[in-house]
This record gives sequence, structure tokens and C-alpha cells, in this order.
Amino acid sequence: MINSQKQINIKSTITLLVSVLTALAAYLYITRAQPVKIDSGNRMIMGTISRIVAIASDAESAQAGIDAAWFQQQHIDKLMSYQRKDSLLNRINELAWQRPVKIDPNTYRVIDEALKISSLSNGAFDISIGPIEDIWHKAAKTNKSPTDKELAHAKKLVGWKKIILNKKNSTISLAVKGMRLDLGGIAKGYAIDKSIEALKKHGVICAMVDIGGDIRCYNQKKLHKLWKIGLQNPKVNDPNSAYNPILLTLALKNQAVATSGDYRRFVLVNGK
Repeated sequence: MINSQKQINIKSTITLLVSVLTALAAYLYITRAQPVKIDSGNRMIMGTISRIVAIASDAESAQAGIDAAWFQQQHIDKLMSYQRKDSLLNRINELAWQRPVKIDPNTYRVIDEALKISSLSNGAFDISIGPIEDIWHKAAKTNKSPTDKELAHAKKLVGWKKIILNKKNSTISLAVKGMRLDLGGIAKGYAIDKSIEALKKHGVICAMVDIGGDIRCYNQKKLHKLWKIGLQNPKVNDPNSAYNPILLTLALKNQAVATSGDYRRFVLVNGK
């Protein structure tokens, strides 16, 4: 009788232990199965604000993906930033009219792509716009509009067909002294693409990368999450407020969107 009671107690103990272990395993599985979202917050890069949101199976993977993406952005900034005096781009601007300048594969690819877009747009997109930009930046500082003569001279320095790439030697030349390239219209998008590549390599299953209003959203095919991107109403703009009215909301999945406007960045000369 006593032995029977012991057997019952042992069986009960084993059953309880199995139940506890099963419940614990289920809890751990559910906990680990819940994706973790990490937000990088705002960081300054390429003369604007960068933000990365990564979703992964665990916080370590999400953070590692963000760190790798941020490294890519910093690397491209050192190569292609018009704002950085020590960038490869500004080395090109200083020397390429004198002799061919050797450039890395990333910069070559971006400039080559920019020239293709210039051709497709009949010159509407032109990375050689630097001299005209510089004139208007100067006008903002002096509060004096450029003269017709100054503008005419700057226009002579602009023209995408004056940019010469040598694929065999990976070099670039500028046909006219004083030409200046600005990759601001394309480098951010390239930095975003490289960021998404880095995030994928670290196991990030969903991500949103935003550099100054250029945004790309990534989702694994099996996930149905839509990223909701708000488009600010440009007619109601308070630079001191984080909550400006939204004109419309875009639901994106494995898509990119870019916005541009004159309500944030502009030159003010004599009140105009």
C-alpha cells in the first residue's frame, strides 16, 4: 500500500515536472518568436538626418544590423559628401579638371548611374550643378543676389556631358576648370540601398531606412507588415514642432519613396 502510494506520488511529480517544463519551453518559444524592434533615433549624416528602424528575431541581430547600416552610411558620406571638404567627391572637384582621378567602385557606380539618369532626363538631372549652388549659397551669406554675369559664367561650368568616366582605369575627368559635382540627388539613395543590404546580412526581417526624406522599406516575403509613411503638408510647416499636419499616409512594403520641397531648405536674399 505504501509502495503504491509512493508510485502515485512519483508519477504525479513526474507529470507535474513535465507540465512545468512543457509550459516553460512554450513560453520561451513564444518569447523568442516575438520579433524585436530597435529604433536608431535621429543621427546626422550627409548634411541631413538619418533614421533606421530594424525588426529582427532578437535585439542583438536588430542592433547589429543598425550598426552595420550606419557604418555603410558613414563610409559613403566620406566618399560622396559635398559638405565634407575631405571627401573623395571634393578631391575630384579640386583635381579632376587637371588630370584623371582614380575613384573607388562605389563612387564610380553612383556617378555612372547619375550620368545614365542625366541622359534619360535630357539633362534635367545633372550632378555638375555645384557652381550654381555655390553662387546661391554665397548670396545667402551676403544677402546679395548674384549678377547676370556671375550666373552666366556658372552655367558654362555645368553640363553632365563634360564628365568623363574611364571604366578601364576607374578614373574620372572634368572637361572644364571650375566644374564641381554634387551627388546629393543620388548618393542618399545609394546609401539607403547599401544600408538595406547590411541589415539583411545581419538577419533583420523588416526595416525602414530614412535619410532626409528618402525612404526605403524592406520586408521578408512571408511577412505582411506595411510601413506607414506620413507625407507632411508643406503649407503648414513649423520647424520647431515634431507634429506637423500630415497631408497623406503611404503604406509601403518593399518599396521606396522620396520627397523634395522648398519649405525646409531654401536661400533667402533680400527677403525673397
